[in-house]
Amino acid sequence: HFKSKWPYDTVVIDESSSFKDHTTRRFKALRNVRRYIRRMTELTATPVAEGYMGLFAQIFLLDEGERFTRTITHYQDEYFKYNHYKHKHTLLPGARERITEKIADLCLVMRAEDYLDMLPLIPINRPVPLTLAQSQKYLELQETLFVTVVNEWLEEVNIEAETAAALSQKLLQLCSGVVYHSYLDGINPKTGKPIAHRDVYELHDGKLAELEQIVEESEGHNLLVGYHFKSSLDRLKKRFPQAVQMDAEGECVTAWNAGKIPMLLAHPQSAGHGLNLQDGGHIIVWYDIPWSLELYQQFIGRLHRQGQSKPVKVIHLVAEGVKKNKRTKQLEVMETLDGGVVEALASKQDAQEWLLNELLKIRKRIADRR
Repeated sequence: HFKSKWPYDTVVIDESSSFKDHTTRRFKALRNVRRYIRRMTELTATPVAEGYMGLFAQIFLLDEGERFTRTITHYQDEYFKYNHYKHKHTLLPGARERITEKIADLCLVMRAEDYLDMLPLIPINRPVPLTLAQSQKYLELQETLFVTVVNEWLEEVNIEAETAAALSQKLLQLCSGVVYHSYLDGINPKTGKPIAHRDVYELHDGKLAELEQIVEESEGHNLLVGYHFKSSLDRLKKRFPQAVQMDAEGECVTAWNAGKIPMLLAHPQSAGHGLNLQDGGHIIVWYDIPWSLELYQQFIGRLHRQGQSKPVKVIHLVAEGVKKNKRTKQLEVMETLDGGVVEALASKQDAQEWLLNELLKIRKRIADRR
């Protein structure tokens, strides 16, 4: 809008991690007027939650390329090694320390627990047991990339996970009780494009039942429930009619903070940054487990922040399967992606990398059997 007539000599970016991608329009727009800005300040609690690659763009806006040069290619070559098999950059040995030293004169780290009277954060894993039949469906999908379900006309439907990304999504869907079947059904006569359909098959309601138990145990305290899948939102609204969905404009925030919403359903992308929800409750329930460390931490930060008067409980609903031990024929616990993702997040790792490694192991096992 302003172009060369940019009128502001000082710019403050709240949540600078939203500028971590150097290919986005917002980054390019701000870069184009950076030369007119005399002072730039960036604020974020998660500068490298999804990896150090996102640091390049944030630092570039501060120093215009003085520390890491003006191109991300030089940054990648200096501090990363590229894995052609995984198509992923990983930090070179000692690169983290060299990057920290480079930006030490620009950056100030202030931890809330060092400066504020922060009450403790209490993580709780609530196992959601799957039956043997449900667990076998999970294993069927995981090991063969196919799963068979029955539709409302009692016909068998074969669902395929065509890519590693699709497999991870379907396994996480199954943990939450459903599986999606996406397919093309004819051609739109007006546009000439294929018509895409998506059917949702419900396989269990274990997480819904566990959430009902949590509601009873909470003794009237309000719950902030995080979901990822649209099907999860639909099922939550149906099972809990008192629940309110977070609106895009955030107009329900006032009612939540006034204690008038017993259950607030929110997607971490819509409630992950900038919202102050600490007055409305102190219990978070993750219905769907997210794999983004940044979204996970930011979502929790809506309640666990200055002004919160109670310790914040973060409850993960973790699907837990069972399988027969081939030697003893006894049933034993089988970990699902839910459990692995929670473990990765607890160790402050972005779970997407963990998911990728797990899926590569699965694909290798399938290839070896063939």
